[in-house]
Amino acid sequence: MRYLYLASTPVSSVLNTDSHALRTRKNSVAIPPSDALSFNQMDQLERAGITVREREVLFLLGQRLTNAEIGERLFISVRTVESHVSSLLRKLGADSRLDLAEYKAVAALRGFPVPTTRLIGRESQLKVLRDQILSSRLVTLTGSGGSGKTRMAIAVATSVAEDFSDGAVFLDCSALSDPLLVASTLAGNLGVQLGGGSTTLEERDSEIVALMSDYETLVVFDNCEHLLEPVSHLISRLIQACPGVRVLATSREAFGLPGENIHVVPPLQLPQSLADSERAEAVVLFRERAKALRSDLDLVGADAEAAISICTTLDGLPLAIELAAVQLVHLTPAEVVRHLNNRFNLLTGRRSDTPRQATLKATIDWSYDLLTDEEQTLFARLGIFVGWFSGQAASSVCMVESGTPLEFQSLIGGLIWKSLLSVSTFDSSSRYRMLESVRAYAEEKLYESGEHGLMSRRHCQWCIDFAEDAAPNLIGEDRATWLRKFHEEIPNLRSGLAWAISNNEADMAAALFAAMWRYWHMHGDIAEGRRRGAEVLEMPGMPDGARARSLEAAGGLAWWGGDMDASSTVYEEALLIARSNDDPAVLANALYNAAFPNGYGGRGELALAYLEEARAIYENLGDELGIAKCVWGWGACAQAMEMNEEARSKLEQALQMFEPLDDVFMLAWAHRMLGSLLLRLGQLAEAKPHLEAGLRLFDSAGDISGIVLHLRDFAQMAIDQGDSRRAMVLIGALGAIQETSGIDLVQAISQEIKGLEGISEELGPIETETLLRQGHEMTRDEAIGFATDQGRPR
Repeated sequence: MRYLYLASTPVSSVLNTDSHALRTRKNSVAIPPSDALSFNQMDQLERAGITVREREVLFLLGQRLTNAEIGERLFISVRTVESHVSSLLRKLGADSRLDLAEYKAVAALRGFPVPTTRLIGRESQLKVLRDQILSSRLVTLTGSGGSGKTRMAIAVATSVAEDFSDGAVFLDCSALSDPLLVASTLAGNLGVQLGGGSTTLEERDSEIVALMSDYETLVVFDNCEHLLEPVSHLISRLIQACPGVRVLATSREAFGLPGENIHVVPPLQLPQSLADSERAEAVVLFRERAKALRSDLDLVGADAEAAISICTTLDGLPLAIELAAVQLVHLTPAEVVRHLNNRFNLLTGRRSDTPRQATLKATIDWSYDLLTDEEQTLFARLGIFVGWFSGQAASSVCMVESGTPLEFQSLIGGLIWKSLLSVSTFDSSSRYRMLESVRAYAEEKLYESGEHGLMSRRHCQWCIDFAEDAAPNLIGEDRATWLRKFHEEIPNLRSGLAWAISNNEADMAAALFAAMWRYWHMHGDIAEGRRRGAEVLEMPGMPDGARARSLEAAGGLAWWGGDMDASSTVYEEALLIARSNDDPAVLANALYNAAFPNGYGGRGELALAYLEEARAIYENLGDELGIAKCVWGWGACAQAMEMNEEARSKLEQALQMFEPLDDVFMLAWAHRMLGSLLLRLGQLAEAKPHLEAGLRLFDSAGDISGIVLHLRDFAQMAIDQGDSRRAMVLIGALGAIQETSGIDLVQAISQEIKGLEGISEELGPIETETLLRQGHEMTRDEAIGFATDQGRPR
């Protein structure tokens, strides 16, 4: 665990605690049996946006615990429990606590996808798998694509979750191309985040291993084959260092780790004769899926032999059978048989495919051949998208030829109906994705068509257009909504940026990086943004304008990472470019940016000179927002220089200037800087309303950077008020939130928390450790609520 430096030494040293003590989790919540598991309830929890902490409360409600007992188990106040219960009642439309108790069987499953159909057969294999998981540290499901590995993993994980006090967590690796994202995505599914400052795979693996050292949980790694080496390394470390962690993985290739228990997922059971076809798993699956589409088919009587032939020809592969069943919408069972026989005869000679890959490829080939020419073209082009994407994105990228929105939706509908595209509707808008094996096939077709380069460029351009439209809204009134929208598109934005970098498209890479940096800052992964920024800045042949945009973004990320020297270096280079530019607005912005690392890096006079020069330019331009920002910046830098009276005058002036302007981001910062200055001057009563106003604005947007600094201020206020226990809880919460973001400005631009050593001595090591742990285990919402109300720690 990376500790937050609040004084000249780490918190762990000041308080004489060890790292394990601070990372100890709350009393674990046992998970109930999953025999009565309702996937409808899983879907309802996902759609209702139930948080990790709300799931814990939901399960304990199922144990018929009182609010006081729940608070005791989770180290939170009764008031906070009441707030969670009210939120659950509202989100789930429940009438009482008894209604909420019905959800206990699914409340502790984290990150699991919601199956839309029941699992057919596999009873004997599931029993074997359950025994293997409970007796082995690592079980790997291998087998061909489409054999049902993921579905079996979900089923067996939910059935053994009761045996793990911290439940089961699911990680879908199929949408991850960067090994660095494996650990952070796993942490996100656990409801926490890794330190944004971790820049190497080894550092991130070390963080997640440290985090999970005292977990008792089953981790499901799904679709690992394209990240076999990094996932294998992480699994090995988890098994060695986390005695309570067991792993269930699915991959087309086993890891080859010591002690690995490999379970090859076989095809579904095929009938040996017409007499036993009613019980054969493959036929039961085909019949059930077909009934959902056409109730007039007689797959037990007249069409029974055709059903057997289809299942046998498809080798009992679940995905292949499901794709075949969909074709019954417009074909008879006998026609399906004829199509399958012809197609497989054409595909038996593919040397580059293993037999299991050839079987699945033949199935998708056959489905592809049943598409119209227009559907085939769109299907291949959609292979350029990663994960979920919107209809607007698909239309913008893929509709090269002219066509009406109705025609496009008709083509999309055809792909959905033929099970080559999945759809999810949330917030009245539809989003789409392909299964990974289907997407890989589509991208192969895109290469064959000669359009892969064209679609990659159009996809990257869409990413730029989206990010440039979204970026200004990240500092506006509705920034929380736009931050969520940005997050939904991040897999494709990452893919677009990676393509631009690898293909030396300097202009496109610079434009996309410049538009993405604020997302990395606000969402909390500073390290990813800085790593990508370094790659962009190394690209040769970048025009000055594009380089200046990249430098500005890199400077912002370095600033929020607390690296003043790096921030100053890139901002100064951007300023040099701006001085050779004829655009005064560009120069003013460059001067404004360059002022801050100088102001907080010991070069205050230069910072104030830059701000005065920028302000003069903005006044000539009549830019009221620019003028207000320079007044605020002057006050902030003066505060860093301990020119307190001058700082107060400027900050109060800036606050008045921001209030009528449409910039919530700067209004929040004006409140925060003025509040922190008043706190420093000992004027606590005047400071508090400004800090509360700033924190509300940052919290409403989910802006981690401002939240971190405000919690630091409230901790200092508690010390100044003589409330040592409240202060220590807030310090624990502050450390936890900073760790997840990589935002190091607490130590870089804030004065030390004064009196920290004194209160640790006053409380003693045992109570200090207890209070720190209580704060460290708080969710962000709980920490903010605790900071701003008068409740006291237990």
